[in-house]
Amino acid sequence: MTKTLVQAISVGLTTGVIVSAFRWIIDQTMKLLYQIYPQMAAQRVLIVPYILLMFIIAITLGKITAPYLEQVIGSGVPQIEAVLLNENKMPWWSILWRKFIGGLLAICPGLMLGREGPCIEMGAMVGQGLAEKVFKSNKENLRTLQ
Repeated sequence: MTKTLVQAISVGLTTGVIVSAFRWIIDQTMKLLYQIYPQMAAQRVLIVPYILLMFIIAITLGKITAPYLEQVIGSGVPQIEAVLLNENKMPWWSILWRKFIGGLLAICPGLMLGREGPCIEMGAMVGQGLAEKVFKSNKENLRTLQ
């Protein structure tokens, strides 16, 4: 096996673990919401703490994403395309954890947002991070591993 193949497998496995955790947390939260929503419909007083929680989540989400807003918002696919075309440079760790936590904070309370785009961006950030910090890759391999 070539060095690049081993590196690519490492990126794939690491990305798989992170994305699987992301999707699993979302799935478990959705199951919980299917139990909570009927209770809120039956006992309207429960809507007040839910709204307060959503307000706190919105503020937290704003604070988390604000420093890297242009790179964290949306699916992330256009940002990754720009990186691959050498038109953009992204700080991998700052984007990775913000996309993970921010995605969970946005999707888990019930907002209907796509999971695929954030997963693509997280995978690219894992590839960039491993290529830069662990593998010490050159620019060619860096682009390959993203």
